[in-house]
Amino acid sequence: MHAHLIAQTLQDLGFKVVTCSTGVIVSLNRPVSAMEVETALAQEFDTLADSFKIRQINSSEVLVQE
Repeated sequence: MHAHLIAQTLQDLGFKVVTCSTGVIVSLNRPVSAMEVETALAQEFDTLADSFKIRQINSSEVLVQE
């Protein structure tokens, strides 16, 4: 799985995304939780979602790594 594909998928779902050297930083116009991002990825990628590392950076940003 490539960070670009993760970023594009999350962007298509309405998240604001920024690709960085460590993964994809995800945000919204409101606080976002790691669980919310994890759920969105699980719905799009099914079994592959378990391979993502999802970490809360702060109340409005989540980091997704492969």
